[in-house]
Amino acid sequence: MRATPAQTRRCYRMLESGGDVWAGLIELNAPRFARRGRPIFSFVELCSEVAGLQVGELSVPALRSVLKRYSDACFHTATTPRHRRGPQHRRPRRRNHDGPGRRHAPPGRSSTSST
Repeated sequence: MRATPAQTRRCYRMLESGGDVWAGLIELNAPRFARRGRPIFSFVELCSEVAGLQVGELSVPALRSVLKRYSDACFHTATTPRHRRGPQHRRPRRRNHDGPGRRHAPPGRSSTSST
């Protein structure tokens, strides 16, 4: 698809505005997470939070689209079990360095030698 330079600039401004909304929603929930409160994930609650805001180039349907995708992403992340999210979300196992390490005999030799 080809676009004029003016259309390209407008698309980038809209994309930037959508990213600003997403970042704002993260900042909205940050204090709630910090005090272990209930975050706002519901689409309806998010709509009521941003009601009446003017957000750059975004129209109301575009703003609602960003809110819907944010809500879906939050619920997906919250309901997906940790082991199914992939290796980047796993924490490394902790090693217990309190006790002695296991010592294995080299291959081909037994631990008890009969001389």
